[in-house]
Amino acid sequence: MGETRFSYDLLPLPNRAEYLRPVDILPPRPSPNVPENATSTTLHAWVYPVSLKCKTHFTASSYTWGDDGAKRHLRLSTSSSPSVGQNEPKLKHLPITESLEEALLHIRHPTDTVTLWIDPICINQNDTAEKNVQVGVMGEIYRMASSVFIWFEPGTAVLGPSVIWASILRSLSLP
Repeated sequence: MGETRFSYDLLPLPNRAEYLRPVDILPPRPSPNVPENATSTTLHAWVYPVSLKCKTHFTASSYTWGDDGAKRHLRLSTSSSPSVGQNEPKLKHLPITESLEEALLHIRHPTDTVTLWIDPICINQNDTAEKNVQVGVMGEIYRMASSVFIWFEPGTAVLGPSVIWASILRSLSLP
């Protein structure tokens, strides 16, 4: 893998309590946003900071973290647009668990970008201060989400009724 490791230093949150860092999972087949040599199991994404005050449409995701030892890689662009062409200088890789890779491959759309908020990608796991603040606003993040995707383990993605329950719970939550 020719890319360097992703660093959250490249993409700090302007204010940890007022911003989130969604991730756009790009489609698997060649398009203007995906390199021609990408395979169906290669995950490409774009991560960027957004104010919690913005009306961003995203799916909040929850999943079983799984074995921390089995590492895969998510190819991330931190440029000002989601293009991750072969010569993209800001293309980096972020180690992710096998379970997260399977969840992302499952939710990824064949032709459209899917915008997610999923804590191991969207929160800097090496920054205790950021984790503490972002965990404190998780309720607001989940309330803002258009839908919720839950992945328990390989082959057990739950959409449908779980999304309905998440929507009901979100609507019952006090502002």
